[in-house]
Amino acid sequence: MNTARRLIQAPQVTSPHHALAVDDALVQTATQSTLRIWQNHPCVVLGRFDVRLQNIEQAIDAFGSKKMPLLKRSSGGTAVWHGPGVFNVSVFAPADEVPSGVHEAFESLAAGMVEGLETLNIQAEFGQVPGTYCDGPHNLVIEGKKVAGLAQTRKRNGVLVHASILTDLDLDEMHDWIEFFYEKAGQPQQFARGKVVTLTQALGANIDFPAFVEAMVKGYSDENHSIELGELTADEASLAENLSKNILLKK
Repeated sequence: MNTARRLIQAPQVTSPHHALAVDDALVQTATQSTLRIWQNHPCVVLGRFDVRLQNIEQAIDAFGSKKMPLLKRSSGGTAVWHGPGVFNVSVFAPADEVPSGVHEAFESLAAGMVEGLETLNIQAEFGQVPGTYCDGPHNLVIEGKKVAGLAQTRKRNGVLVHASILTDLDLDEMHDWIEFFYEKAGQPQQFARGKVVTLTQALGANIDFPAFVEAMVKGYSDENHSIELGELTADEASLAENLSKNILLKK
């Protein structure tokens, strides 16, 4: 049986915290399998455990003084960078369409990312890249280098997996901001910068947002799902607006 998967694309967003809140709204209230592809403003996005670090208040102050948004997400993992040149992919499915196991759900919902990149002649796989930021067994990896970290959030309503795919950006600036957070939060870290790659570096050519969306649509179109362009429902949009108030960390 073929069911429609809704496509929501947002090359521009109103604010970084509202953009992130949409993912939480989807996993709490969406009823339709959804593929969301979006770009965010520059910001550092923390995993749910990062906000428990000993000196988190000092980190919030430091980011506030630099006018750089510091956000918290509901999924696991650690800090990642959003901004121009990072294409975010969020995939939601209702609970009855997702394997019950965490690892199985990761690979089920993220398989379309691998398939989509293959249409761009980029061979990616899941794996760990020790020493990199937000490392885990479900990084997207190209020839041993990390191009994206994946995180998952699960609610009674369903499961959402999201990835921030590094496409064309200054990797040193990205690492500087992530390391700056951990330094100020009292857990200094230095990440393996040479083990990270962008899609532009891997392909040797630029990939713009429309071409990336087209690739992901191909990757997520299969015998079980067709893709239909859509938008948030009124309930999803309202919930995202409410949730966004608690996502930006500030004094």
